[in-house]
Amino acid sequence: MHQQQADPVASPRRRAGRVIAALVALPAVVTALPGAGGLAGWGPVVQVIPFRGVLVVALLLTAVGVLCVAEVAALLRRSRAQSTSPSRSRARNGPAAVLAGGLALAAALHGAVLVARGVAPAADVPRVAGDVVVVSLNTEFGGSSGAQIAAAVSAADADVVVLPETPQMLAQRAADALPRSYQVFTATTSPQPNHATSLLVAADLGTAAPAAAPRVTLAAVAATVPSLPGPVVAVHPLAPVPVGGAVEQWRVEVPRAVAACADAPGAIVAGDFNTTLDHPGLRDLGPCVDAAASSGAGGLGTWPSIAPALLAAPIDHVLVDDRTWRVLSTRVVVVGDSDHRGLVVHLRRR
Repeated sequence: MHQQQADPVASPRRRAGRVIAALVALPAVVTALPGAGGLAGWGPVVQVIPFRGVLVVALLLTAVGVLCVAEVAALLRRSRAQSTSPSRSRARNGPAAVLAGGLALAAALHGAVLVARGVAPAADVPRVAGDVVVVSLNTEFGGSSGAQIAAAVSAADADVVVLPETPQMLAQRAADALPRSYQVFTATTSPQPNHATSLLVAADLGTAAPAAAPRVTLAAVAATVPSLPGPVVAVHPLAPVPVGGAVEQWRVEVPRAVAACADAPGAIVAGDFNTTLDHPGLRDLGPCVDAAASSGAGGLGTWPSIAPALLAAPIDHVLVDDRTWRVLSTRVVVVGDSDHRGLVVHLRRR
């Protein structure tokens, strides 16, 4: 019987193909790790890493596509040669299997990070005296109306309300529609409505006073409250869009926002950070914690609100001093037509 001779050139080619496939898959695996392997502060990873849920789907579909293309190519080869053995066909598909396996591994890592940060938050617990509820909502300067903001705040019975992209007039309209009385603080950095950040503080917490806020492009505002152990701060750092030096400015502004919590005992700092826990600005929170991640909701995205929470980017945050506050629950809510979901965070003194 004639025995087919091994092709002395094909084997090195197959090995080289597997190595190349592994090298192609390696970046996907590395950037799936928490912190994106140190690349999360640089383009294009900085813009892509917030969408871990989307990446899970895209990587899995790509892995399946690679295997399908490889199988079609193998069928075409067999059709032409009419003599290729099954084992030989599998060997030739080795690089495709390596690449598909690497992409599937990257998808699994992305999914594991989301699950670890929380995608099924626990139910809230009843309030007791001294508890504080924080609502943080980027209103998209009118995407959420005053009445809709008031309804969400009232439903949460919020004590502190952080409203990025909310001019003073809209914030006051929301406050006027609430059954509780609130003080309204607003900071602006330009006449553009998205350059305004407002802060509402329930009057029954005591008369709040303006406080120093971090300097960020899209405005920040802060207040001290007699009955609270630290300041409450509303922030909105610039987004890391790849134009006009925005990424460089974002690298400066996010640490300023984090420092407003880390450097102030008892602080509560909330808003649209335009940043995820993978980005360098939120990798080290010092004594503070991210409320969503610490209460099982850190994998749920807030932007854009039209996307399912598992596919959206978790760029809105409530940071609290972990030495002072215990996070009981966090949930995401849709308020009107804003492009952001809001966060409702229930805190209790330690």
